[in-house]
Amino acid sequence: MDLNALSPYIRIAMYSSLPENWVLSKRVIYDYELIYVQSGSCIITVNDVEYLCDANKVVFLRPGIPHSFQVCDLMQFSQPHIHFDAIYNDNSTITPISFKDRPQMTEQEVKLISHDFFSDIPIPVVFEPEDPKEFKRCFFELINVYKSDSSDTIRLKSLMLEIIRLIINQFTLKDSMSYSRQSRKLLAVKEFVDSNHMRDLSLDEIASFFSFNKFSLIRAFKKEFGETVISYYNSKRSETACSLLLDTALSIKEISDLLGFSDEYTFSRFFKNKNGISPSLYRAAKKIVSDQRDD
Repeated sequence: MDLNALSPYIRIAMYSSLPENWVLSKRVIYDYELIYVQSGSCIITVNDVEYLCDANKVVFLRPGIPHSFQVCDLMQFSQPHIHFDAIYNDNSTITPISFKDRPQMTEQEVKLISHDFFSDIPIPVVFEPEDPKEFKRCFFELINVYKSDSSDTIRLKSLMLEIIRLIINQFTLKDSMSYSRQSRKLLAVKEFVDSNHMRDLSLDEIASFFSFNKFSLIRAFKKEFGETVISYYNSKRSETACSLLLDTALSIKEISDLLGFSDEYTFSRFFKNKNGISPSLYRAAKKIVSDQRDD
């Protein structure tokens, strides 16, 4: 990858919101797409792997990689996004946004799929920016510039290059202060759990997905992050359950289903083991505290 060759072209940059349960069928895109999740959540499937995308997460979609997504039924999904080429080429200004899967494309359309310039960089499908304030500033400034004057090429390139710089710095080995290969692999495990904690996930599945021996994964993850991968997974599920109990009117059963538990009883037992109180009592107790503050 020759970074000197970088010359991004912004194909589209816009604010966008999608209704509850909206579905995007499987497709491949010709270029890159970056999505910043402002609110709501969705499940995005990339190469048959599901990822949870919720507020303040960034979605990175590569050219030619099949993906689909479905908006969760909690609220409207706000997803400002940018389509861009990493390197400007003769087709950049005339290539449309694709909504087709590869088998549905003509031979000419397939030729429009860009080479993955960032193929050497292990950028996750879903991630949280290392510098969220600066990333968000650049991302939304780029959209605003595009909306006001899409012909301001130099400004748009400058902002896109800054966004790319932030991403590359986050996921590229730097010096002795940066992650080792093992640490980077464990970070990828952690991000996978972050994106998939709202479904039933086993240690065997995680270990297999990352080609880890499960006992080695237990030891390595605990050494890196201070707890086992399953303990981390359960903590994420508990945090999300608490948030759903406080911030939504979903029933206990609906929350149980959303988090992939087999039944309401299993969810309630899990929640009580983690928090020392049942979900219904937790919701009621927090409501009382909130009401007292309002008074």
